[in-house]
Amino acid sequence: MAERLTVLLDAVEADNASVRLGALTDTERLREMIDEFRRMREQCELRSGQNPRCLRHSNAASALRWVIDDLTKENRA
Repeated sequence: MAERLTVLLDAVEADNASVRLGALTDTERLREMIDEFRRMREQCELRSGQNPRCLRHSNAASALRWVIDDLTKENRA
């Protein structure tokens, strides 16, 4: 019974998340992704360029910022 309830609650939570995401602009969604990558980077044991995983999280956040800049320029044109 408890397992079924957990599965149902997870499904409702996933539906709510998809509804919230549907209301966001592309730029807002990308900013949320950047925040998530930064949170993951903060969990790295060694937060420097010497830790490949930490460096990849930083690079991913930077790449998403570039995408946001591109989208902003496209929307202005």
